[in-house]
Amino acid sequence: MTESITEAEAIHSIRSHLPQLPRSDPSLGDSILSVTRDHFPAKEETEDRFTRMLNELAQDREAQSRKWKEQKAEDKRKWDEQNRKWEEQTQGYRIIISAETSGWPGVGWAKARAAEPAIEAVVSVSRRAQHNDDRKTMYRRRILQSSVK
Repeated sequence: MTESITEAEAIHSIRSHLPQLPRSDPSLGDSILSVTRDHFPAKEETEDRFTRMLNELAQDREAQSRKWKEQKAEDKRKWDEQNRKWEEQTQGYRIIISAETSGWPGVGWAKARAAEPAIEAVVSVSRRAQHNDDRKTMYRRRILQSSVK
């Protein structure tokens, strides 16, 4: 009488005996490897892929670091330019206020005339900067009102 085993029993038997079978019969190990090669890559191929991915990640990290440094340098350049413009604007206002308080005589008037390009630049910058326009307009009104008094 033949004894039949269930599928679960067969799987359990294969799992328990499979590790020892290639040691006892090397050709069986080669057969198992040939079946699994269709479904799984070889160790060397997997290691090559992994190494390639690590290299790509390192290159991406270096590229991002380089872009970040370039962006920081660009931001610094823009801030320096903006600070220079703000300083010119402030200097123009200082000259105007100085000339106003001295009643626009002599030297005050010459300084105000020399500052006209800076004042023109201030006006054009303020036209472009809509969010600061109200504050600048209020400041100009104060200057004009104090000059009328």
